Amino acid sequence: MKKVIAIVAVFALFGGFYLVDFIRSKQYEYELVSQTNEVIVADGVSPTKFTVRLTRNGQPVAGHTIGIVASNGTLRNSRLVTDGNGEIVVTYYAFLYLNDKLTPMGDVTFYFSDEDNSKVIMVPAKFSFTVRAEKPDDETEWEDWQEIVLENGEEDNG
Repeated sequence: MKKVIAIVAVFALFGGFYLVDFIRSKQYEYELVSQTNEVIVADGVSPTKFTVRLTRNGQPVAGHTIGIVASNGTLRNSRLVTDGNGEIVVTYYAFLYLNDKLTPMGDVTFYFSDEDNSKVIMVPAKFSFTVRAEKPDDETEWEDWQEIVLENGEEDNG
């Protein structure tokens, strides 16, 4: 019986810690302050910059490490620390559209996760937003990529 009580107490303790960190995570808010491009052009080179602000109870949060993930493309840094205004500047490089088979088009979603808002159990304050992506105006035929695909035994469906 003492083991059961001890196990229940441990689960209650960790449940309480989780609840405290969960409530704490809801006190944080992200705001997309600016972005250089409304649409991402999938040319493989065009950079887009975003400024995101983190606040807690309306006040800027400095010194928090924010993890960033993009659903496609490349980020200059995947972890940034908020400045005195609670802001981070994210530099993103578009993915390269080759063709619908190799690199299908899709919008890009950015995910943000605060690594420092929890005190005991990691319950990060999260945020995400999506930016529309489109093919470059000058669609280049990537014949060298098509040849690699054909060499690997796939059919050319034109």
